[in-house]
Order: sequence, then structure tokens, then C-alpha cells
Amino acid sequence: MAFIEGSKGIYGPIKVMFDTPIYERALQICWHILSYKNNIAMLTELLRLQQEYRIPSEVTVEDMTDLLLEESNKSLRMRFWDFEREGYDDDVQPFLKMVMDVLTSMKMRDVQFEARWLLECPEDIPPCFQNPKMVNLAQKFGQILTEQLQATPGSKLLGPWDVVVEVVPKVLQGFWLPPPTTYLNMPSQELSDMAVGFTKAVINRVTRALSGGLHRVNVSRPIRDAVVLAVQEKVRQMYPQDILRQKVDCFAAQLLDEIAEAATREICALFQPQADTDTPSVQDGDDTVQRPTEGPDSPVAAAPSHHVTSADEPVSQVEAEQPAPNSGTSSAENSTPALTWTPDESPARIALI
Repeated sequence: MAFIEGSKGIYGPIKVMFDTPIYERALQICWHILSYKNNIAMLTELLRLQQEYRIPSEVTVEDMTDLLLEESNKSLRMRFWDFEREGYDDDVQPFLKMVMDVLTSMKMRDVQFEARWLLECPEDIPPCFQNPKMVNLAQKFGQILTEQLQATPGSKLLGPWDVVVEVVPKVLQGFWLPPPTTYLNMPSQELSDMAVGFTKAVINRVTRALSGGLHRVNVSRPIRDAVVLAVQEKVRQMYPQDILRQKVDCFAAQLLDEIAEAATREICALFQPQADTDTPSVQDGDDTVQRPTEGPDSPVAAAPSHHVTSADEPVSQVEAEQPAPNSGTSSAENSTPALTWTPDESPARIALI
């Protein structure tokens, strides 16, 4: 069993990676408190605009998060991360990208959770979150989202590595969710090592199971969400609810291994639609970094005792940061003056330039 018992879900084959400088940099770049708060402020305002029918109801939270992630990729923060990654060998680059993708998924799940909570409790919204320039920028993003409704692609052509990164963090998020009382404190930060290691474990198993040939599959959001639900349901059928809750609470290695096995089977089935979907069990071996070939869940009913707990509603991911200077024309730009959002500063410091 590759998951270390009593270690909060650490995946043994890559344990040494968690002490490296590049991994520490990924944690610092992703889990940045001021950027985190700005993400929450922007998403809260977008959801409020939708409540007021100023953003069409057809626009999903994931549409919002995708736009904010697109803006985030232009930021100085992410540009610096890309620069640091360039110093590593080509065969390590996909692994480092996976690390940031998984960390971002966990962080943005918290952002969405907190934004929804603030929307329901507006008296708790910090005054700086309601800065007029923040509101103006959200309105501009709302216009972009409205215009993009007809242009949203129905599916993406993905390889096994990419499918795992799309599916696995959301599977984990169905079992470990933020506590209902969290307030701007990044509760899923403590799940970082577990989420990264678990995703790598599933990548290893899927890669071995699909060895040989070039694999691609069209994956839409409904297909992805169906896979997430199928994995979670299979695991929940293995245990009575109270036993499952205990195993979630202590990050039981056996539970993590069973979740990984269920995820491997469901993901491999996507690439073998005409074949027997009962994919053989794939065990973990010595880990090597491999190059990729390229909130629809029902959480555990009772919360674990640690800071990350279960809740009643699934959440997904979102990130927003301001483009770096001279990074080109943003999709949010038009004939009006540009609005500059500095994610590392207080929302009150958004400036009109």
C-alpha cells in the first residue's frame, strides 16, 4: 500500500518531493492570503450580480471561475512560476504543472465555498470587498461572460494525465470539504500534500493500465462530473456511513487506496468505451515523473475532527489575478479605460488607469 498510514494521506513514492524548494515555492505562490481574499471578493460580486439578473442564469460558477483563471494566468505571480519551472528538465515540467493545477483546484474550491457563504450572509462581507472599482471590474467580467455564452466549447480533447487532473481533485473534495464556519483562512491548505500525492498515484495507475498507444478522449463537464460521482458512490457503498466518516477523519491509507482504485477504473473506462470496463487492478510501484500524453458530489454526511470538514453542497474552483504589465490585451478590455486589479493587495486598492 503506497499511502503512508498515520501521515495524513502522504503518497510514499513521492514523499521526498514535499521537502524540495520548488514544491515550497508552489505552495507559497498558490496559498497567498491577499490573493485568496481578492478571489473571494470578485466571485462574491459576480454571484451577487447574477442574483440581481445582471448576469444570465445560464452562466455557471465554473464559467466564472474559468474566466478568472484565464486572467490569473496573465499575472506576475503565475509568470514567475512559469519562469522558475523553466529551470527544470522537460520530463519534470508536466509534474510541476500538475502540482500547481491540483493546489489551485483545492484553493479555488475554498474560494467558491466562502463566496457562497458571504452571499448568504452579506452582513459579514468586509467593507473592502465592496470597493466601487471591484464592483466595476466584476461588471466588466459579467459582460464578458454573457458574450461568451454561445462560444463555450462543449468538450475538451484530453489525454489520460489531463483527465486525472480534471477528475481526481473533485473526487477528494467530495470527502474533505471546508467547515461551514470558515472565514478567509484557506482551510484546504492542509490538504495540499495529500491532494498532490493522491493525484500522482492515480496518474501512475492510469498510465500503467493504458500503456501502449496514443489515448485521447473528448470530456465535457457532464462526463467529468459523472465520473466524479461514480467514483464517490462506489467508495461510499464499501462502508457504513459511520465507518467511512472515521476513515475520512484519519486519512486511512486503505480508504485512499480504494478511492484511487475506483478512480483508476472509471477514468480508464473513458478511454475504452467498447471494451470491458472492468479495468484490472493496478498497483503502485516505484514512482517516476512521467510526461503526459498530452462540484457535482455528495460529501460524507458528518465532518472529520480536523479543520477540513464535510458540508452539504459541492463546490468547485476559481482563481482571479490581474494581468502583468505589458502582457498583451486582456479579453476584458474594450474601448473604456482599463481596470487594474492587483491581487496581492487589498481589494480597496484596485485602481483605474
